[in-house]
Amino acid sequence: MITSIRIDDNKKTPFKYTPKIKAFKNDSEFIFKPGVNVIVGKNGSGKSTLLNMISKYMLCEKKMCSELPSEALYFPDIFDDDKVLDGISIKSDYIGKVFHLLQQTEMGKDDILDNINNLNLYMNGASRSSGEKNLHAMNSLFDFVFNQDGYAFPIQELAEFKKKSNEFWAKRIDNLLKYYKDNHVVLMEKDFEYTILMDEPDRNLDIDNIMDLYNVLSFHKPQTQIIAVIHNPALIYKLSRLDCVNFIEMTKGYLKKITGFMNKK
Repeated sequence: MITSIRIDDNKKTPFKYTPKIKAFKNDSEFIFKPGVNVIVGKNGSGKSTLLNMISKYMLCEKKMCSELPSEALYFPDIFDDDKVLDGISIKSDYIGKVFHLLQQTEMGKDDILDNINNLNLYMNGASRSSGEKNLHAMNSLFDFVFNQDGYAFPIQELAEFKKKSNEFWAKRIDNLLKYYKDNHVVLMEKDFEYTILMDEPDRNLDIDNIMDLYNVLSFHKPQTQIIAVIHNPALIYKLSRLDCVNFIEMTKGYLKKITGFMNKK
């Protein structure tokens, strides 16, 4: 489970534009809670970037879950030479995998062929409408989360990968393992949750499907932390009426603005 993200140095991130985003000024901190977390804000406020930060460091940028790339060449761009870009501190237990709602359009040829779950998602979603693809991807993800054998974050696999690597990559992996150790937080077993990332699952959905998505996000599933970027104002308004949803505002006062608009006669 992810507990927080802190921006220590916005010039030492995988995204060169980070210093230009107001929400990512140095010493900014984003707090995540168990259960449902919803990221909101204006266009360009850094919502998807925050989610992408997590997916890169959690090794699920173009995967349905945290796993080692098939080759060193496909590691995410979280290194500066042999050092980890540590301007971002992602506090987590680093025990359970992080799962990623992967859109079909976000997969390249190599990503599709690299993982049987990616291939299944791509083939089954190929002939669907945009909204249907989103719902299919979400259903596929939940099926994958709760019907697989390996749930451990790939710390051990990284250690094994290091043994087989050349000196340059061995040093990189050492530094990545150190990053995970330095940002590790200890959780009680009862507090443990797997994290699921969703970037705008409300994209292109009609009202019936928005209602279905609301049902997914409106309660705390056992051992499941959801971190979702939501754009639809009506859905945000509905979720804001619930005590079980934690909001991360990338634009200060954004929730108040939506509430004012929705209540205006």
